[in-house]
Amino acid sequence: MSAASPGRRGPRGPSARLLARLTAIVVALAPLPAAAQDLGWSIENELSGSLFFGNTRQTLFTGRTAVARADSAYELKGSVRFTYGESSNEDDGAYVSKRSWLGSLNYDHRPLARWSTFLISTLETSLEKRIDFRYDFGFGEKLTFVRTATTRADISVAILGERTYLPQPVLDATENLLRWSGRARYQRQMNDRVRVSHETAYRPVVDDFGRFTLRSTTSVAIQLASFANLNVSFLDNYDSEARRRGARSNNDGQLVLGLLTSF
Repeated sequence: MSAASPGRRGPRGPSARLLARLTAIVVALAPLPAAAQDLGWSIENELSGSLFFGNTRQTLFTGRTAVARADSAYELKGSVRFTYGESSNEDDGAYVSKRSWLGSLNYDHRPLARWSTFLISTLETSLEKRIDFRYDFGFGEKLTFVRTATTRADISVAILGERTYLPQPVLDATENLLRWSGRARYQRQMNDRVRVSHETAYRPVVDDFGRFTLRSTTSVAIQLASFANLNVSFLDNYDSEARRRGARSNNDGQLVLGLLTSF
């Protein structure tokens, strides 16, 4: 009887299929290789700004500090960003156009695995988006599908409880929402001196996807020294409810140039 006859089980029989499934599960759960800079303590500080002049004058300053601790069991990261901007034109004269704080705290369980569970919390105040104070807390699952010496890419999904204190007397004092959160991140070391990174976070209200926030950051870092980089960043924040709260626009974009140090 030939190997292809029904009386014998070839390499695609039930045992082979079961072995293939078990192998796929083991590979999916196995930790990904980590670069040396992924482990231990790390600190980043960034100072950036931009200046426009002419018929409309605008100055912008932003500062960011991030501290992280990572090993094979967990990763804990906290960051704070402050933004301040002034504008002037013939109609309005000089005025403060931007003043905001954004803080975040992330706990990632088994960060070197392909699949990892995480906790996330953010705090925010924003003059330009008319937010007196906003905080949220949630949990989710992250899939890291690329982690090499030069490239990292992951996607994640989470659910968040959010509470916002709004300006009065235009709106009610507080607003409580439940949001989904979808996030995609990509980072690549192009060569010995240039690193490119991108992150997009989309957060719609659970029962109304027309109400959402979208935060996107794209950066190019050019190494000047072992610990210092020239950093060019484009930040774009969209809040579908900002104009309803009295903001000039739902969208807020920034292109800044600055110095990034890491230790």
